[in-house]
Amino acid sequence: MSGNRSKLIKGVAWIGLARVLVNALGFISLIILARLLMPDDFGLVAVALAVIGIVGVISEFSLSKALVQRDKLEPAHFDTAWTMNVIRGAIVAVVIALLAAPIAAFYDDERLRDIMALMAVTSFVVGFQNPKLAVFERELQFHQSFVLSLAGKVVGFLGTVGIAYVYRSYWALVIGPLITEIALVAVSYMLFPYRPRITLSRYKDLLSYSIWLTFGRWVQALNWRSDPLVLGYFFSSQLLGQYSMGNHVTNRTIGEIAAPLKQVLFPAFARIRGDAARLRSGYLRSQGVLCMLCFPIGAGFAVLAPEVVVAALGEKWQLAVPVVQVMCVIRMLQMSENLDAVAMATGHTKEMFGRDFRVFFIRWPCVLLGLWLGWGDPYSLLLGAMLGRGASAAVNTWLNIDLVRKITTISVADHFLAVWRPSLAAGLMVAAVLAIRPILPFGTDFDGSVLRLVVMIPVGALVYLASLAAIWFGTGRRDGVETETIAIVLSMVTKLSARFRRNKIAG
Repeated sequence: MSGNRSKLIKGVAWIGLARVLVNALGFISLIILARLLMPDDFGLVAVALAVIGIVGVISEFSLSKALVQRDKLEPAHFDTAWTMNVIRGAIVAVVIALLAAPIAAFYDDERLRDIMALMAVTSFVVGFQNPKLAVFERELQFHQSFVLSLAGKVVGFLGTVGIAYVYRSYWALVIGPLITEIALVAVSYMLFPYRPRITLSRYKDLLSYSIWLTFGRWVQALNWRSDPLVLGYFFSSQLLGQYSMGNHVTNRTIGEIAAPLKQVLFPAFARIRGDAARLRSGYLRSQGVLCMLCFPIGAGFAVLAPEVVVAALGEKWQLAVPVVQVMCVIRMLQMSENLDAVAMATGHTKEMFGRDFRVFFIRWPCVLLGLWLGWGDPYSLLLGAMLGRGASAAVNTWLNIDLVRKITTISVADHFLAVWRPSLAAGLMVAAVLAIRPILPFGTDFDGSVLRLVVMIPVGALVYLASLAAIWFGTGRRDGVETETIAIVLSMVTKLSARFRRNKIAG
């Protein structure tokens, strides 16, 4: 157990470092692109990306997850996965190319034809990525993921920003991902040399696990990636660009914060799936850490969204503020449970498909009802759609927690005990920020927004930490995420101190 825990912590550290650097580049890139390009550019590309995303996910077989979950792997498993991915990439590319003309005609914009043609090439390139990277995830060795993520992001950043700076065109949003995928494929073979062999001999082994995940991803594609297609029918390209930017900002920040821990939990839970007590303990500890770290950032980002959007993106993006705020709340709700990792680790992929199906039939009626209630001016329409998304997220989060209870011994009350302290502390932080905002002597332009952030961010952080400590002490310093965090920090300090002493003696 201690060995797995050590690997888990190191894995989170490597992935966390990669995410910090990757997201820093991503956020810087987003800021630069937001200032170089127009909302119409983002709205246009969002439609094409939605089509590509749906077609790509519908053809996805989740083969990497099957490689991680299987107890015994042979070279033929990797060769089969590589062959299936290449075939899939070719089929996706052809389908996207065939859809280019009809999509351009439907939205009455000929620019979509050429955009989708180039995106078809990107989809084909993705299929060649090295399947043996699953070995690193399987063994909880994540420093290679650090190299892969960073290399791809650096190359993509330079290509995308360079094209945007020179041409000030939406083509930067299309060519940039192609450059990124080419770099990722090349680096994947540098990290793990592999000579593929064309075969489908193990397709039954891989699909027996991944088939329900595949069905689930089909529904997810219709659920999450179809937003620009549906909303694009009601929104102008300008308004759709605001919506897409709000989603991009949230995904680049709040959406990625939880990724390091979530990425390592599936292989970690898979190792202990036969021990119910250890699985329960690991799940609750990880949820406590996740919520303690992410809730203040999500709540803080939501309450500071008016200043962040103006300071980072510019005043032309102010309609994206409610999108960012609602998306932050949705992300916090989703972080309060981790059904995916525990369900995949224990083989409950059929239940995950049922979850995805249920989410679809709750989410879209809520969004369409919100659009109907907000019918009128563009802002009300956007706000109605976002409130519909928020309402559906609240309902589905509760049902997901109940599903965790059904497939494990982890109850709804267990979830509440894991998250109530960081939730209360984050709420007090938001109240403090809202209280000081009206008395700050700064305007709402760029300079004023920056000065507001300089004051409100430290105040919010101090209030959250003080509140969390006060709640913990007030409840008798019970064992929980705070105890676990203190133990990890002390262990790291002890190791660093010992290493420093050894280096000093050796010197």
